Amino acid sequence: MKKNFNYRIADYFLGRRRLMLLSLALLVLLGVASTMLLKTTGFPQPDFRAVFIQTIYPGASAETVAETVTQPIEGVVKSVAGVSTYQSTSSNSVSFIRVDLTEGTDTTSVRSDIDAAISSLEFPEGVQAPQMISPTIEGPDIAFSIAGENLEELYRVYHHLEQLLNEIPETASVEQLVELERALVVQTRQADVLRTGVSYQEVIAQLSVLSETLPVASNLTIDAKNQAVLTTLGDSSRDAIASLELRAATPRTPAVRLEDVATVDIIYRFVDNDTPYIGVRSGDTSAVLPAVVVFVKAADDIELAEYTERVEELLAHVEGTRFVSPQHDSGELTGTVIVEHFTNNQFNQQQVSEVVTGLAGGPLDTESGIRHVGWVLGGIQLVFLVMLAFVSWRAALISAAAIPLSLVFANIYVYFTGHDLNTLVLFSLVLVIGLVVDPALVILESIQRKIDVGMRGSVAALAAVDDVGMGLFLATLTNVIVFVPFGVISGYLGEIFAYIPRTVIPATIGSYVVPLIFLVWVGGIFLKPSRRHGNDEIQNLWWISRWLIRVNSRILRSSAWIRVGIIVCAMAVSFGVVGYFFRTGEIKVVQFASGVNANFLDLNGEFFTDTPLAERVELRKEIVAEVMDNQAVADVFPLTNEFSYFISLKKARERGDYRSIDIKDDVYDGLEERVGSRVFEFSTRVDFVGPPEENFLITLALKNQEAAVLS
Repeated sequence: MKKNFNYRIADYFLGRRRLMLLSLALLVLLGVASTMLLKTTGFPQPDFRAVFIQTIYPGASAETVAETVTQPIEGVVKSVAGVSTYQSTSSNSVSFIRVDLTEGTDTTSVRSDIDAAISSLEFPEGVQAPQMISPTIEGPDIAFSIAGENLEELYRVYHHLEQLLNEIPETASVEQLVELERALVVQTRQADVLRTGVSYQEVIAQLSVLSETLPVASNLTIDAKNQAVLTTLGDSSRDAIASLELRAATPRTPAVRLEDVATVDIIYRFVDNDTPYIGVRSGDTSAVLPAVVVFVKAADDIELAEYTERVEELLAHVEGTRFVSPQHDSGELTGTVIVEHFTNNQFNQQQVSEVVTGLAGGPLDTESGIRHVGWVLGGIQLVFLVMLAFVSWRAALISAAAIPLSLVFANIYVYFTGHDLNTLVLFSLVLVIGLVVDPALVILESIQRKIDVGMRGSVAALAAVDDVGMGLFLATLTNVIVFVPFGVISGYLGEIFAYIPRTVIPATIGSYVVPLIFLVWVGGIFLKPSRRHGNDEIQNLWWISRWLIRVNSRILRSSAWIRVGIIVCAMAVSFGVVGYFFRTGEIKVVQFASGVNANFLDLNGEFFTDTPLAERVELRKEIVAEVMDNQAVADVFPLTNEFSYFISLKKARERGDYRSIDIKDDVYDGLEERVGSRVFEFSTRVDFVGPPEENFLITLALKNQEAAVLS
């Protein structure tokens, strides 16, 4: 009788054991090497084949913007090779153009050509330089704040750290949320100015010699009044500026120094006095402080874990500061504090930990004594325990080793195709652990059954493959087919989801290859007859297995109507249960979902349009203070200089039964009571938990403080 291809593959390698052992050694070597060489990176960044061009023409009408800005830009853009389509919108003062690029083109080169084409244009006076924006879903890799009441010290620490961070070759950018600037204030004294005959213009001229940017704020006149000049200040010292020589309007009057006619001061302030505030907790102490919020972006294709470790080492050893991070508690919040809010590496390492925990177990996220039970809940341990209980300890050891051997197929493929251990690859490794277990269990249990009826070695192994080999192949093929559609999704979403089949399919194929080539040989050699062995293979099975065989036999011998009825009933129960949970709201359709006890919250809102900036700054301080009143909050910092905050919570085991979904509601209620009447709207939500909670697909906000207008 002709054997199927699964049998022939197993027979081929069993007959060539040197080739099989060499293949096993090569697999282990490549698996270990690729796993060690793979870099851990953040969320994958798709190549967005689009460019946005925004141009500001203050005060111009929509028609003028279209004629003098939008149409000339369209004229040069459409001739650039690689441009597919473009759409434009011209409104009062603003021109906005979206340019879509052709599939398969070098997007970097096309963007450069578009930039060069726009640069060749001449626009009317008053038109600001066009800004070309490349869309991205990437955020910073590291966010930290330098916080304290002494703005001069914050300025010093930031520029010291900025220099150190930019000296690291892997640093792509270091940016402040709101710039903290060093400013010069020169306040002229009326009596001294009149006595010496020095003019205000002379003060401006001499300051310009020092390459100061003038003026930041100057709407003053010198005639018979005291006056102030406020300007950003470079590296010049106060003494150097105070000693500047000024010449009077009359030639015979001797030169005087600036300090003879004016008070010279250096101040430190945030641009437009738009002060950001953060909240931080260290132990039992919390504080709300003005802060320089810093976002650091690392270069592409680097080992993010090593880079983050290097940056954290810098942050932890800045002279005169205290460092607060999830791993480091300073104990005090006095003086200047450096607060690490988050790192992408933190999330990556958490996912790596989940992969390792899924494989080998780990402590549960609880402070109770049962946390150590997690060490027996890893995939390898569970497979070992199941095989130990139902087959033998030898089968348990062999099947446990099959899991990492199957997973390294994914690591090898990911490495040699030039990808990294990004967020979706790590997620897929967690997902696929359950899929790679089954083939090893099935083949080893089948070999054990053959050995129990008297077969030995290769004969038992091949007989087992003859029985279950085709089933293993079809199961593997089914799993591959299920995940293939993720790899053919088009567009930006397809570029992201493609990492799932790139990881799952190689591991699934590995779970078929490993038992068929390697485990049949190992099982044939090391498995021994069990205590209940005999000549009848069915009688050697457990009683529950024999009962299932009898039930299935009766079903297969029954009439076609009975079999159809059983299938219909099974489907009705399945659909009925799912329908019930959908109807009761226990299951919801969302875009992205996570548990109700995540470690982060989002806070977003809007101020009334006529709220002055100074009042907004005070409101932001109150908002942060109210959030920090919740003892479960670890820190909070602004993502923008408007009304958007990222809230880190204490770890779940420290919060006990206080879930993040409950913290979200409490934070909202506290803010509603404290500032609800002074802001237009705001919302809180557990980070990454689905769409907005409103019952509408689209939410439209109409803003006006006059009820008559809104009605």
